[in-house]
Amino acid sequence: RSFIAHGFPMIARLRQLFSRKFVQDTLVLQAGKIGMIGLSLISSVLVWRLMGPGPFGDFALAQSFLIIWQTFDFTGIGTSTGIRLALAIGARDESAILDLMAFYVKLSIAINLGIFVLIALLGGVVAGLLYSGSSGIGGLALGLAFAAVADGLYALVSIAFQSRRSMRTLALMQN
Repeated sequence: RSFIAHGFPMIARLRQLFSRKFVQDTLVLQAGKIGMIGLSLISSVLVWRLMGPGPFGDFALAQSFLIIWQTFDFTGIGTSTGIRLALAIGARDESAILDLMAFYVKLSIAINLGIFVLIALLGGVVAGLLYSGSSGIGGLALGLAFAAVADGLYALVSIAFQSRRSMRTLALMQN
């Protein structure tokens, strides 16, 4: 070991670098991202092949339509919760941790239900205007908006794992 440290200072520096939790976490997240990209590619090809180009295109339009509505969420709740939750976890303030998580759940549900109601009221008309009279895209987006309520809760779990610096668990969960 001392030979490596004295004979090859670069190897010793690399070992020191890779022994840091931040570097290990970054590598784990990058490996998880590569896995996520691979699984997304496989699932996209499978779904496209099973649905065919027409219905798959409608589904993609509905996803895009929902994302347009989601851009009206100016709260920044995900970013602020991640920062504040990490601080509360670091301080071991269980009351603040629970309060932050409860606030996130309430606001996330309220935002996603608000988007759901907006799409229910206006989605068909707006989709008809945007997509050459096809209001069906609005109906598909309405279903996706309903499912987005659960996405907000999933995001809280991701934020909690990031805040606790449990990157391996986060990478596994995301895949």
